[in-house]
Amino acid sequence: MEAIQTQEAQEVQEVNAYKSEIYGKTFDLLSSTKTNWGVTKKPLVCPDGYKTESFGIYRNDNNKWLGTVGRTYELMQNATLAENIIEASIDISEKFRGGELYDGKKVYYQVQLQDSQIANDTIKRYITGLNSHDGSSSIGFGFTNTVVICQNTFYMAMKEISRFRHSSSAQQRVEVARDEIRKILKAESGLMENYKRMADTKINTVITKKVIADLFKFNEEDFNKDVKDFSSQKVRELSLFNEILESELSSHGQTLWGLFNAVTWKTNHQDVKKGKALENVMVGSGYKKNLNAYNIIVDSLPKVVTTV
Repeated sequence: MEAIQTQEAQEVQEVNAYKSEIYGKTFDLLSSTKTNWGVTKKPLVCPDGYKTESFGIYRNDNNKWLGTVGRTYELMQNATLAENIIEASIDISEKFRGGELYDGKKVYYQVQLQDSQIANDTIKRYITGLNSHDGSSSIGFGFTNTVVICQNTFYMAMKEISRFRHSSSAQQRVEVARDEIRKILKAESGLMENYKRMADTKINTVITKKVIADLFKFNEEDFNKDVKDFSSQKVRELSLFNEILESELSSHGQTLWGLFNAVTWKTNHQDVKKGKALENVMVGSGYKKNLNAYNIIVDSLPKVVTTV
């Protein structure tokens, strides 16, 4: 009997120690990212006092309005998302980071993975969980990577997970997060392999034109036009991108990897105000530009032939 009680006491101690570790890491993450605030859902009323079916989402720390939602919208507190992501990934990483976008309308947390090497470039890799407090989207998981030398960040979102927000228990949410993380790790491994293939493939005019056409909304005929047929702003934008492309090809090699980095440099540095790069590449216009360029380049890569 004493042996059983001792074992039970030890198990309780281990569970408490585990919970304490998770809570401690969650507190540290919320504090370091300045996202240790919550949100409140309040009914909205017309100026003349009539009730509505709409509700406002407000930050608890500064009462700032974040968005308007319907009656059935369920809140996801920052602390809940951070804790679930940490618990779901504690066995693969000890490093976490995050922050807010658009003054808290969106909040993200990231799990740092082991660095990768693409050609001569070191790539910082992260699993990303993204939540919207303005009602614009559900919980989303994806992956983010940054080329260290030039701080070009690329984010790819997976499918939104509505069941994460609506799960009835914390354990269910953790299991959903673990399932998504497994999917992300597999997809992210494929992305790293595509990066390596880009770095091994010489750049060519056909693909470069396709990327530029998508980036600047060109038609095929536009490449045969004279400079005077374009607006001065368009000429300036094209000239700046040509400078970016030359610089990135010099830095990353005369390859499709260099071409892709030219696009991500534009979306991370040229198209945004200082300090707003992550907003642009995660939820702004830069997200689609980067993703389109990635898909165009990957579609052009030699097909991988497998043998049985």
